[in-house]
Amino acid sequence: MHFACVSCGGQLVFNPPTAGMKCPSCGNEQPIDAAADQPAERDLLVTLEDLRKPAEAQTVNAAPTKELVCPNCNGHIGFIGTLTATRCPFCATPVQRSDIKDAPNRLPVDGVVPFGIDTPSAEGKVKEWIGARWFAPNDFKKYSKAGSFSGVYLPFFTFDAQSYTDYEGERGDNYTVTVGSGQNRRTETRIRWHHVRGAVDVPFDDVAVGAESSLEPDRLRDLEPWPTQAAVAFRAEYLAGSLSRSYEKNLDVCHGEAVSRMNDDIAHAIRSDIGGDHQRIHRADTSWSKQTYRHLLLPIFLLVVMFQAKPYQVFVNGVSGEVHGQRPYSWIKITLAVIAALIVVGIGLGIYYGSK
Repeated sequence: MHFACVSCGGQLVFNPPTAGMKCPSCGNEQPIDAAADQPAERDLLVTLEDLRKPAEAQTVNAAPTKELVCPNCNGHIGFIGTLTATRCPFCATPVQRSDIKDAPNRLPVDGVVPFGIDTPSAEGKVKEWIGARWFAPNDFKKYSKAGSFSGVYLPFFTFDAQSYTDYEGERGDNYTVTVGSGQNRRTETRIRWHHVRGAVDVPFDDVAVGAESSLEPDRLRDLEPWPTQAAVAFRAEYLAGSLSRSYEKNLDVCHGEAVSRMNDDIAHAIRSDIGGDHQRIHRADTSWSKQTYRHLLLPIFLLVVMFQAKPYQVFVNGVSGEVHGQRPYSWIKITLAVIAALIVVGIGLGIYYGSK
């Protein structure tokens, strides 16, 4: 699928500043006729039950390999695994598959959070981030010569739920006592424990779990919160000019990760409900209701830098511009910094003792 410019025949791409389409060749702009409604929530339990049916009639683990012909230069483009949108390697024309959103045996894409910043803005954010890594090697900072930078839509499953948890535990309150006598007289802090029980209601809205297994989940978590309230119904125009991937991790796997995160929040809520200075949780029985999900594509810019034969990934939230990632350390810079600090301390001590 491609989108031709009506003015010059060039290929239109999505333009974040206007939230519409733009031709890089002639500058012609074209709005996207997007639906105003947010993508609907889907029933989680019904879908999970459906996915437990025979695999050949339901889901597959990855999008099938497919080859498309570039509409501009007739070059052949291979779409392998979960890749769904890319650029032609021969002429850079944006090309995307048209059979992914409603592909058989795949959960449909419900919506997209469009890019909110463009590539130059994201590159500027990355340069600032790398420039502030004082102990990164100089060669790593020259990422523009050695790095691969691209905007990509990654698949996420977001989960909503209402939880009710009945718990039992103990509340610990600090108190002080004076012990000993004479020079051994001192104050000690002790804990007085007593049994508690109660219940907490914790709602969850759009707990986002990445469904792409090749990227570090902790790094993706660092980019939160995602503005999922800004999601719009899926339209292929939003993907034009960017890479896009379909999910690798199935819904049940992502749901398990979401539940683990929700349970951490529930435990925090229980501790807050218990109060006191210390808390022990002995039992927590949770019942779940109103469980729904959405399959969304969320935007990131990804920089991959090969440094000393090791890849380092830097992520940029495609809406907020927040940057997180990995970087190597220059032990030469660290050693020089330590030596400089020791010299400063030595000079300071010399001045101090010399003045006495």
